[in-house]
Amino acid sequence: MTTISLLHRALLLCSASVLLTACAGKAERIESHLKQGNQYARQADWDKASLEVRNVLQMNPKQAEAYYLAAQVEEGRREVQRAYGYYMKAVELKPDYNDAKSGLARIYMMAGEADKAEQAVGEILAADADHVSALTLKAALLARRGDSKGAIEQANRLIASKKTIPVEPSMLLAGLYANQGDEAKALQVIQAALKDDPKNISLLAVAAQLSSTQKADPAAGQKAAVGYYKAATEAAPRNAEVWNVWAVYHARRNELDPAEQVLRDAVRAQPDDTQRTLSLLDFLATRRGFDVAEKEFLAVISARPKEAALRFGLVNLYKAANRPDDAQRVLKDIIDTGKETPGGLAARNQLAAYKLAANQLGEARSLLDEVLKASPRDAGALVLRGRLSLIQGNARDAVIDLRAAAKDQPGSPEVVGLLAQAHRTAREPQLAREVLADAVKAQPNNAELRLLSAADMAASGDAKAALAEADEILKVAPDNVRAYEFKARLAVGNKDWATAEKALLALKGRYPKEAVGYLRLGQLYAEQKRFDAALKQYDDAAQLAPGAPEPVLAGIGLLIGQGKFDAVNTRIDTLMRADPNNVLPYQLKGEAAMARRDLATAQQAYEKVVEMAPSVPNGYQGLARVLASRNDMPGALAMLDKGQQANPKDLSLPAIRAEWLTRLGRHDEAIAAYEALLKRSPEDDTATNNLAYLLTELKGDKASLDRALELVGRFNESGNAGYLDSLGWVHYKLGQYAQAVPPLERAVERLPGSPLMQLHLGMALYKNGDTERGKELLRKAVQSKAEIPGLGEARKLLGQG
Repeated sequence: MTTISLLHRALLLCSASVLLTACAGKAERIESHLKQGNQYARQADWDKASLEVRNVLQMNPKQAEAYYLAAQVEEGRREVQRAYGYYMKAVELKPDYNDAKSGLARIYMMAGEADKAEQAVGEILAADADHVSALTLKAALLARRGDSKGAIEQANRLIASKKTIPVEPSMLLAGLYANQGDEAKALQVIQAALKDDPKNISLLAVAAQLSSTQKADPAAGQKAAVGYYKAATEAAPRNAEVWNVWAVYHARRNELDPAEQVLRDAVRAQPDDTQRTLSLLDFLATRRGFDVAEKEFLAVISARPKEAALRFGLVNLYKAANRPDDAQRVLKDIIDTGKETPGGLAARNQLAAYKLAANQLGEARSLLDEVLKASPRDAGALVLRGRLSLIQGNARDAVIDLRAAAKDQPGSPEVVGLLAQAHRTAREPQLAREVLADAVKAQPNNAELRLLSAADMAASGDAKAALAEADEILKVAPDNVRAYEFKARLAVGNKDWATAEKALLALKGRYPKEAVGYLRLGQLYAEQKRFDAALKQYDDAAQLAPGAPEPVLAGIGLLIGQGKFDAVNTRIDTLMRADPNNVLPYQLKGEAAMARRDLATAQQAYEKVVEMAPSVPNGYQGLARVLASRNDMPGALAMLDKGQQANPKDLSLPAIRAEWLTRLGRHDEAIAAYEALLKRSPEDDTATNNLAYLLTELKGDKASLDRALELVGRFNESGNAGYLDSLGWVHYKLGQYAQAVPPLERAVERLPGSPLMQLHLGMALYKNGDTERGKELLRKAVQSKAEIPGLGEARKLLGQG
């Protein structure tokens, strides 16, 4: 053997040794990252677990165990769709991966696809008859089919067969016992599992929840619940949800100091987690009041000026407090400091939305153009610019932007709905229908998209297809309340009372312990003048939701409408005795007295409302109505002013004042009142519409008409027939007949029987050159015999006067 061949062999051996060492090192690193990731997942520290997943996949993109861990992380984050994708990938890479198959089966079951779940469970158990997760799911499927007894027996057998009590069947068994009302037995199951796994977050959270409902010794149960929550936060201090659930527990018991302390402790446990700080600040806003929250926000922002999320939180606080000027000021600050960062772009979008609502279209477009120059596919900016184009009547531009947005958000009901509307505005109804149909085809289980499609069918006059689509929605989403309500409304519109009743009875059956079905059925019966049946439904709803005012108000309103004041007073007296500190019965007493023209009693009741709740506008409104009924309008307006002084943030009192000034013929004062109201609340559609009416019909000069158009321009994307009619009519008054026709056509589509809207559209069509269609609609309006303004001009156009 030559010296060269010996050297060559030595080099080969050396290379092989290095390669084996490198492979071994890589395998060890992957195993280490997976081990650490699983540890983080057990602590519900999803961010760190996700980081370990990324580390593994960078080294081996085909590591099935990494995708399985990623799926568990996404399940923990409640991102079920993403979890499903990761479980599928894990099984694709490792077809016999039973743990991943079990994850898929669990998702199938949650989605209501029991057949797929059973098939997956069967495959797992055929390969591994002792697979704990699969056996747990098998028991859960029994319960889902109504066999709770069989599920309990199977879960007990599974737990008894293991030396260490497994978590999954314990959680299932506890849930089954709790559903039967045996919380004590459920707690015993969880406590037994905790002995073997004392730091399991899920077990601790359920133990806390069950302890808080113990009836034998409530005080001991509450103390135990706090102990379990404390143990959970100690076991997983980086899991924000555990802290938040603990805080909510105290808040629901109106224990505000402990709730706040928990949230502050959460911030101290991880001060770099901005979301924890925002949770604390949100709590202060909702439970401590605006002033406390604003002060804390400003202090935190001063200490951490670079965190845009905190400033956005302050924006939301100002939005909730109806302080648009302050919200916009903070957004400008974010833009100034953030420039073209994601935060700066997001702030521009939000500021543009404010400008759009205030009809400051030029400023809105400039902001959106800045965003799209920096980020051409920014979905939020594309949608807003699409809305802007619709308002300005540029349907084709709207279609372009909304199509681009739909590529990145194909399942967004907002984007799909706007795109369909843009096509309809562009007189492309078939394309609008196709947009909705394609979205539904891509996501057949998306109930919101299917509801949009059904509503489009109904708006197009195809009630039969809309009703069939409603039935399909209920097949894929039997828990969707809006689908039942839509079907009922559709049937009522066709005077098909039986179908409407059937839909609402089904809603009741789906949610027998919730008030919504009873309330809606009561409203249906009331519309049919089946008053006794309606009252029974309202009373049943009130029993199911004792703290909710709507069923109580509906029942008393029904009795007032029938003139049954003795029954009304009996109910009000019962409410007063049940809760002497509740202001609602006094308000109802005032309403009942007003209905029977007993002004003295009404005045006493409303004065009591003001005494008990001076910072609530209802009492002042009632007293103003009493004074107006006595023809004391100066006194009534003064009372509204007094209420406004006591409630400076309220918008209802100035709105009533503006309306009453209009009725009194004090139009300039009414216009000024509406302008002031819109400065405070630029998104108030009712005030916008009322002001536009005054400017158009009662002023009518060019400047007033231009201001009216500036106001109602945003109604171009509205689904409200009255608002669309207002927009079209302002265009008509300005002589812009071609621009008047599209919104007026959409108004008539929505309310085809309205003589006023027929007249407006007819006049616009006539002036725009479509005289035959115009005359046809004008004849309908004139022949309706309705007393509507503009009939004289309509008769002139028809040659009748």
